[in-house]
Amino acid sequence: MSVPDRSIVFVPRRTAHTFKNIGTDPGVLLVGVTPGGLEKMFEDRQGVDPETEQTLMKKYSMEMVGPPLP
Repeated sequence: MSVPDRSIVFVPRRTAHTFKNIGTDPGVLLVGVTPGGLEKMFEDRQGVDPETEQTLMKKYSMEMVGPPLP
C-alpha cells in the first residue's frame, strides 16, 4: 500500500506490518504507540548486531514474520 505525504496509518496491535520509503527524497516516519513503552525498544536497538536485535524483539513481544523488503 502506498500512501501520500502527510498521511496517517493506523495499525492495530498484533498486526504484521512494515514500511519502506519508495521515493527519492528522505522520508520521515512519526510513530505513536499506546500504551507507551515500545519507544524504549527503538532506543535499545540502535546499532546492535542481529542476535541482540532478536533478543530485544523477544523482550518487547515482537517477531519477524517475513524476509526484509528489497
